[in-house]
Amino acid sequence: MRRPSDRSWGAPTYGARFVSHLRERLVRAPNGPGNTGHSSKMNRLAETAERVPVLIAGGSLVGLSASLFLGRLEIGHLLVEKHPRTSHHPRGRGNNIRTMELYRTAGVESAIREAAAVLADNHGIMQTPSLAGEEHNWLFRDIDPGGKAARISPSAWCLCSQNDLEPVLLKAAQDLGGDLRFGTELLSFEQDADGVTAVILDRRTEARSTVRADYLIAADGPRSPVREALGIGQSGHGELFHNVSITFRAKRLADVVGDRRFIACYLTNPEADGALLPVDNQEQWVFHAPWHPERGEALEEFTDERCAQHIRTAIGMPDLEVEITGKAPWHAAERVADTYGFGRVFLAGDSAHE
Repeated sequence: MRRPSDRSWGAPTYGARFVSHLRERLVRAPNGPGNTGHSSKMNRLAETAERVPVLIAGGSLVGLSASLFLGRLEIGHLLVEKHPRTSHHPRGRGNNIRTMELYRTAGVESAIREAAAVLADNHGIMQTPSLAGEEHNWLFRDIDPGGKAARISPSAWCLCSQNDLEPVLLKAAQDLGGDLRFGTELLSFEQDADGVTAVILDRRTEARSTVRADYLIAADGPRSPVREALGIGQSGHGELFHNVSITFRAKRLADVVGDRRFIACYLTNPEADGALLPVDNQEQWVFHAPWHPERGEALEEFTDERCAQHIRTAIGMPDLEVEITGKAPWHAAERVADTYGFGRVFLAGDSAHE
């Protein structure tokens, strides 16, 4: 079984790095490299455009973190995100110590830990052929064995799912005066020596408008349209494996798990392997099921019935009542952009590397 990564997010690291760099360049007001030319149409649009120092494309963890750090430095900015709201699917749960240190600096660490309180006592990664049996193996039990990290940092690792973390960042960024527009999509952009002119779309009203910014941060994900528009290539091994992340409700599963409060449990039944992750340690859970599109397997084949049966077999409870509440594809890949920016446009997060 290929193990899905519950990776430690570095979103605030990217945000802080870019904000520090942008602040220096905004103060120095350079002409900047990478003049890509400016069409006459864009020149006319720029004359009537809404003006902001920084435009952020993408409102997930990296974009929201960039907004938060810009707000702390009182740098005006506009964030656009095409989806109508923050993520509702649990994922990207591991926040490492440096991440939490930066969130502490931004004044949101306590709010994040409050949002993550339900999983505060979950530790370690477990592996077993069946949760119904006694056999199991802890791959590790403690994220900070011996408390070494605690002696050098006021912060600690935090298990907070993306769907719980993003609303905290959104509120904090808005409280600092950030202009964050969900349901708004970046359609196109052009840059010149002095800035970036972008066209954005309000997906609710279908109204288009123009924004003129000194800089553009592309926090628009692994299939970044901004990176593609810049013609920036990628290198690396490419796709590694694929999973379907399944959210489900199972009232009796907590009785089987018992006091084994894991971060994730790798289930190794050869007939139905995968990874089980708790959401509330009671009824709400996530299961990562292997998916093989390279063999022609379609996402539509993962029906509720198939997913529920796979979960029962993997856990070892054929009579477990399983209610499927959501499904999302997840792709593990190893790619890095050939350059992290061009001119006045910077790549951040998954647009820069996966």
